[in-house]
Amino acid sequence: MMRNVALGQFQPGDTWVHRLDTRAKLVPAILISIASLITESMLFEISMILGMFTLLFTSGLDRRLVASTLKPAFFLVIFTAAYHIVFSSGQTPTLFEVFGFAVTEGALWMAAFYSLRFILLIAVLSLVTLTSSPSDIAEAVTSPLRIFETIRMPVYDATLVLFMALRFVPILYDEITAIRYAQIVRGMSFAGSFVHRIRASTALVLPVFLATIRRADDLALAIEARGHGTVTRRTYYLRSAFGAKEWLFAFLSVAFVVAIYYLTLPYE
Repeated sequence: MMRNVALGQFQPGDTWVHRLDTRAKLVPAILISIASLITESMLFEISMILGMFTLLFTSGLDRRLVASTLKPAFFLVIFTAAYHIVFSSGQTPTLFEVFGFAVTEGALWMAAFYSLRFILLIAVLSLVTLTSSPSDIAEAVTSPLRIFETIRMPVYDATLVLFMALRFVPILYDEITAIRYAQIVRGMSFAGSFVHRIRASTALVLPVFLATIRRADDLALAIEARGHGTVTRRTYYLRSAFGAKEWLFAFLSVAFVVAIYYLTLPYE
């Protein structure tokens, strides 16, 4: 059975997407995210979701792996849809009632639109983080920010923070899993009704918090022992190269996103 993995955890591989420079993947990812936040077209969201999932499932990644990493986002999508159905009704016609609660046309539209936006952002994030290591992402973010070194901005310190944040996602996930199994061995049950599972999950909060503090303290000592801050500019053992295939991928993906954005603009 495949082990569950954290959402967006890097999965090593040798697919064509893995071999692309991370900066080439960040360009369309940022553009899609911005366009998704400013558009009011549901057709754009649907088109981009289909494109992203097509790219995810045809990029050479294990399809079961992709599905397992996206599974946790399913509950957040349900929560988003439920929130808008309840609180975003507005002055629109009522379509039907559920247990005496009126579900309006506007509420359903808002629930569908914002759920699709959330799914799109998760798919974009997953494509980048599944196929790029945290160090590659940190380097890709650092590269264009080096111009700010002239005004004494601590670019490498900010990159280190980003790298640690990305690296701690799978570490904390493994920590939570280990503590959960330890609580089960001690007789704690996480099965049953939804309310019971929420109450049982509170038994994980304090141990996870203490484990996080302990790991952060160990990490601070490790960084200090490695001489962080003793040199003004760090060097790299491996350097990424933005070649012809990266330029082609970035150009085609940007052209596709821009074309879909303008084609799906709502008519006045």
